[in-house]
Amino acid sequence: AAELAADEFLAAREAGLNYVSAKELKEIAASFLERAEKEELTSTHEGKKIAARLGQALAEKSVNVRDILREWDPNGDGSISRMEFRVDVRKMLGNNVDAQETDALFRELDSDNSGAIDLEELKVALTQLKEAAVEASKSHAAKISAANDHRQRAHHAQEVAEATETVEQLADELHMLKNNN
Repeated sequence: AAELAADEFLAAREAGLNYVSAKELKEIAASFLERAEKEELTSTHEGKKIAARLGQALAEKSVNVRDILREWDPNGDGSISRMEFRVDVRKMLGNNVDAQETDALFRELDSDNSGAIDLEELKVALTQLKEAAVEASKSHAAKISAANDHRQRAHHAQEVAEATETVEQLADELHMLKNNN
């Protein structure tokens, strides 16, 4: 019975029917690992977007609109200029914040294009920034979960590859023994 099974295995392998070789399984495992790394990389990149980072920092600080306006509007004119915004974003996120990215966010939040963020725009901005942080967190969690799934599949494919490699070797040995007799 074992000899018949080995013959059927070898015939299927030679014909390429319903057979995935150990080499192919190892390639599949490597592909799953690549997918996991890509998910982790995109997750990390998305979490570094300035709107999400600023929203997270503001949420952690638990500040309200009036507090931010007082803190970020040192000249007291009732609005936050682009330069005031830059300075305060750097205070919250550190000096490694890209000025162009900060300016782009400022333009996005300055809905009336006046060159300043007033109280009403700031209210909307806080909501948008906090929502960006929540979405980034959800996206991060989903991507990490997907990466973990890919890693698990890679592990299983590697295990099957190792078992298949053993079967291939045994089938070859049995075939050689059969042909020698």
